[in-house]
Amino acid sequence: MIDLHTHSYVSDGFYSPSDLVVKAANKGIKYMALTDHNTVGGLKEAAACAKQNDVHLINGVELSCEKNTHIIGLFLKRLNLIKNKESIRNKYMKQSLGIYGYTVSDYGSIRNARDAFVKMIINCGKALNKTQAIEHFILPPLGYGEEIDLIHKSGGIAILAHPNRILDINKDSLPKFIKKLKDYGIDGIEVYQSAQTDNYTDFIMKLAIENNLLISGGSDYHTSDNSVRELGFYGNQENRKPIPLQILENLLQSSNKYK
Repeated sequence: MIDLHTHSYVSDGFYSPSDLVVKAANKGIKYMALTDHNTVGGLKEAAACAKQNDVHLINGVELSCEKNTHIIGLFLKRLNLIKNKESIRNKYMKQSLGIYGYTVSDYGSIRNARDAFVKMIINCGKALNKTQAIEHFILPPLGYGEEIDLIHKSGGIAILAHPNRILDINKDSLPKFIKKLKDYGIDGIEVYQSAQTDNYTDFIMKLAIENNLLISGGSDYHTSDNSVRELGFYGNQENRKPIPLQILENLLQSSNKYK
């Protein structure tokens, strides 16, 4: 089994990086990518645990950019470049939180201040969840090209995540949007994802083939609630299937495309 889109509590997941790896190993997952939002802070811990549990860990990240678009980076080799961008984001986050009165000195860390702020935003009904609150209130909207270029410079391949959840992009406008991302250098698309029907999977597969894009897949696992998403599986709750192992070969062959 494989899963190329997962999250730990280093960003907005439920489990620690090591606990997430153990959970994946217990599910029979042999290849997994840790793709925390806008940070590679959990990869070192996850890698150490993966070695002990016979799991091949793929260095990953999920970067946020305009129109609530998420770009996944897989097979990252130069994590320092992501960390440099991360430090810029943290500086921006401090400034943003300070505007609302949530300071690091009051809460002990950026994460504590951020989490307190997020709780307030959700309780006020301004956001549905943690990810939405962070993206819409305390992170700057960055461009597609900037994020894709950062992934390539870090030695990774760039994958469009969950194409059914892009702001102002629907099934009719998605084909044109994919072509736009190709101009920016996108390498692949997440065909197999949680909370979608077989018909939608077939639709995304057709777009990937037409545009000669790599095919990826991941559960986008965050929480312990398997009714939402399940490690190693894609599709909606009524019709889940294991993410196809055969997509891994082409991804591995492309892993050194950007050395």
